[in-house]
Amino acid sequence: MCGVLAGGVGIWNQVLDGAFAFKTLLAPTSDVQLVHITNPAANLAKALQILTTAQATPQGQARIALLAALADVPGWFDPTSPEPAADDYVTREQNQFRWSAGVDFAFIFAFRAELEARARGNPSWNTGVDYRKQLERSINRDEVMALYQQTGLNLEDDLRILESAPRIAADPHAVKYLINNIIFDGQLQLPVLTMHTTGDGLVTVEHERAYARVVHAAGKDATLRQTYVHRAGHCTFTPAETITAFQTLIHRLDTNNWGTADNPQALNLVASALGPNFNLWLVGNTPVPTAPAFMQYQPAPFLRPFDTRNVVTTDITAPRSMAGYVDSKAPLKNFLGADYLWTGQDTRPQTHRSLHGVFQFDLGGLPADAQVLEGQVQLMGGSSQYLNAGGGSWQLMLLNDSVDAGWTKLGYWQIHNAPTLGPARPTLTDQDIGSEIANTFELIPSQVGEIQSRLASSGKGSFRLDGDCTWPYGRHIFGWSAKASPSLQITYFHESFVR
Repeated sequence: MCGVLAGGVGIWNQVLDGAFAFKTLLAPTSDVQLVHITNPAANLAKALQILTTAQATPQGQARIALLAALADVPGWFDPTSPEPAADDYVTREQNQFRWSAGVDFAFIFAFRAELEARARGNPSWNTGVDYRKQLERSINRDEVMALYQQTGLNLEDDLRILESAPRIAADPHAVKYLINNIIFDGQLQLPVLTMHTTGDGLVTVEHERAYARVVHAAGKDATLRQTYVHRAGHCTFTPAETITAFQTLIHRLDTNNWGTADNPQALNLVASALGPNFNLWLVGNTPVPTAPAFMQYQPAPFLRPFDTRNVVTTDITAPRSMAGYVDSKAPLKNFLGADYLWTGQDTRPQTHRSLHGVFQFDLGGLPADAQVLEGQVQLMGGSSQYLNAGGGSWQLMLLNDSVDAGWTKLGYWQIHNAPTLGPARPTLTDQDIGSEIANTFELIPSQVGEIQSRLASSGKGSFRLDGDCTWPYGRHIFGWSAKASPSLQITYFHESFVR
């Protein structure tokens, strides 16, 4: 019932779009916070003051209609009143103002802080969003165009302002939290019956379209039925409508047949038969007789869809050609002929030398809007028959595109005779660099950020494997022989506006 069926990422992205338009067009110099909210109560109070001031002028009303359009807020607010005519733009905008002032702004400018505290950051973004296209897709496009024309405002000017305004990027770890809490994959294992009012301005009815879309992609259409009630408000169902929907679902479970689920007229007859004690709506504490209002309805597309198809895990294999050198950047002598990484011989009599191996991953195959959530590097050591074990410390480091560029040290890992290694640690001691066991290195947040920056710039991501040799003899063989090509596994998300 009235569910957030577009998922957590989608709904918070969509309300961010409206908030972004609100601040950019109505209060560009204000200190109202859209994300990383530090004082929720004060932030909400400021936003409501700006909104109320804007509503007092025709120009402000037109811009309120625009921010409502970017979140598909309906122009119907009171459950006991009929829906305004489609071209009654003045009334519809007044109702959108009531949704914003009375309901939505509390979530957008105050309650978001609670979400950010749980997610430990901002899980929403509008980077890459084309607001001109979003308005074209909105259910309120005609209203916005009419009100702008009536007030003499130039809609194109405002859209250009939105286009050029600095955008908001998400914190990847916070996005990961919201992906887990929750997005949908459509893999329904049991029959599901949804129910939504068509005039819901908190969780808009377009959520139903997003849910049907992912269920269809999963091939589970037969398991889903969606019902709609022609009424304003969030979850403003009468007891009769709720009972009727519940009985419809029970019938499906008992008979494997959806019965009248697709027939709103039949549903209304069943609800009416329950009598006046169930066909009512409470206004305050006063029961108001209310006829059942199931209807045939097709929601418009959800404007910021995001489901499991937007989250991708991919493996990228490093090429066979690798580089190896001593700390002076002199090339290592290829002693053991390693297939994938490097190995070498350092014959100088020093008791402490640094040897390095470099391997690079091509990130060019990822989508241009890919945002990296997490990743890991896997190395498979070769035979240790010719290698001296122990005595060295090793670290895995990210580096810039050029081997000669400055290194970026981001953490240490133990390369050890163990299948899975823990998080980065400040020091380590190598026990057997010649192990044939796969070593998996989870990327720490700073490395995820570096991978993202490489993706945004050159499309290349490189790692350096460093060994600090402390073998106490004058001549030694020291290195790493790879059993298999190193691999980088990345989980990223990207936004798609597939309808």
